[in-house]
Amino acid sequence: LGEYRGELVVSDVPVPLRIIELPFTLPSLTGRAFELQTVPGNLLVTVDGRSQEDGAAVLVRPRIGFAEQVVRLLYQSCDDTYAVVAAHSAKCLGIVGGSANAGAEVVQAASNGHASQRVRILPNDDGSFTLIAQHSGLAWAPRDPSPRDGASSPVEQRGLISPSAPVRDDRSTARFRLRPVRLMNDRALALDFSGGVAPAAVVYREA
Repeated sequence: LGEYRGELVVSDVPVPLRIIELPFTLPSLTGRAFELQTVPGNLLVTVDGRSQEDGAAVLVRPRIGFAEQVVRLLYQSCDDTYAVVAAHSAKCLGIVGGSANAGAEVVQAASNGHASQRVRILPNDDGSFTLIAQHSGLAWAPRDPSPRDGASSPVEQRGLISPSAPVRDDRSTARFRLRPVRLMNDRALALDFSGGVAPAAVVYREA
């Protein structure tokens, strides 16, 4: 190996490096576990029914304390985005069918490499973040940001500024806080008190 400033050297052939400029330091968070908490409302992004299946709905609902409400953010250097991976199933959260339409829902599915399973994470002035679907440019948001006590609401993609969007155009409901959590047990060790529902999977507490 030789020495070249600003170049990666493979054998004797220098390969130019691509410099990635980011406005903040989210890549350091890759692989960490988080709750995605709505602003306003303080509801958590949740895979419905603790499902392991492709196509399972992704909802917002009150905190219940199990891993279907925990995701890992995996940085994708190819386009400076993140995959949002459910901690209990190791499956990606993304837009159903790869749809680019406003109102299309977020679902869980096995990783397929499509841009609909990647998001750009943009910081807001209040410390929250907006998740933008890479394939459509639309933001994740709860369909109903204030469901009745104990109720849930689907997460969908929504335009932030388009007046023609068939869903409410409101950036204030397309915001989430990233709350770090620490995974306590893996699925094999977790106690299951679910009464016939899928296993409780990973139990966790806030870091």
